[in-house]
Amino acid sequence: MNKFLYFTYGTKDLWERRCANLQRKVVLELDGVPQVLPASLESITLLSIPSWGGGARFTIPRGERDALRPQSVSDGLIEVYGLTGSFHIAQVIMGLASPIFIGQAREVRLTLAEHLPMQADGEPWLQAPAVIDVAWNSTATVLKAASGSWIANSGVHQV
Repeated sequence: MNKFLYFTYGTKDLWERRCANLQRKVVLELDGVPQVLPASLESITLLSIPSWGGGARFTIPRGERDALRPQSVSDGLIEVYGLTGSFHIAQVIMGLASPIFIGQAREVRLTLAEHLPMQADGEPWLQAPAVIDVAWNSTATVLKAASGSWIANSGVHQV
C-alpha cells in the first residue's frame, strides 16, 4: 500500500513540480558556508549513513573522495546530496544513476523561504518557512548480524 501511495504522490509531483527552482526557495549552508545549488535540483538529502530510500547507496563521487573524509556512520559528519526529481529518485534507487553530491559538513543549515514538503525517517510533512539547523548529536550502540547472514527467526537482513 505504501509503494502505491508513493507512486501516486510521485506521479502528482511530476505535474505540480512544487520543488522546481529549489535554489530560489532554500538557502543551504554547510559549516556556515552558503552553497550554490544547481538549477535542476528539486530535493536536498542529508545523510549520516551511506544508504537511503530502502537501501539505495549514496556514495561520495570518486573525484571528490581524496579531498574529503571517507563516509562513516560515526565520524560526526553529514553528507549532503541533491536529487532532480521523481525520475532521478527512481533511477538512483534502481542503481541507474547517482545523486548529486553537494558536500560534507558538521553543521547544516537550511533556510526555507516558503512552504516546502519535507521528510525525516520516512515521515513526511509540509514545512512552513523556517531556519532548520542539523548537527551531529550522539551515537548509539546497535546489534547487527554477521555480514550477509540472516538474524534467526526475525526476518531481518543486514543491509
